[in-house]
Amino acid sequence: MADNTQIKWIYPPNFVGTYDAHIKNGVKRHIVLCTNKSDGTGENDAIKLKRTDLLTPDGNIPSRLVVEKIKYDISGMEVLISYNNENDEEIARLYNSADEIEFPGGFIPMDETEGTTPEGGDIVFTTSDATDGDSYNIILTVRLKD
Repeated sequence: MADNTQIKWIYPPNFVGTYDAHIKNGVKRHIVLCTNKSDGTGENDAIKLKRTDLLTPDGNIPSRLVVEKIKYDISGMEVLISYNNENDEEIARLYNSADEIEFPGGFIPMDETEGTTPEGGDIVFTTSDATDGDSYNIILTVRLKD
């Protein structure tokens, strides 16, 4: 079995997670709703936003995904939100509660090597202490950095 997870794009509306080849320009911000109804198996480094699937308004793959806000409602489990970059940087660790976290200026991942685009840099979720029936609803607001 596996947890029942879904990703719904709030903005841009009707976005499927990647741009078609004929699309030349993206948007500056993405808002995505991530949900999970657990059967107790949990998630490990599950990619929720893949940096290389997105385009900035200039039509480039973003150099960074900058987390501006996390709104969450978690029942039972713990959710670790992080970047799958060289440093596995932790963005937030969310527990059995509902709240909102705003990052003034945004949470920006550190450069692995100054001036180069990182490998990875996707936003991933890892759950722990999940039992059958636990769930989460997490809304991420992310700005794309050129």
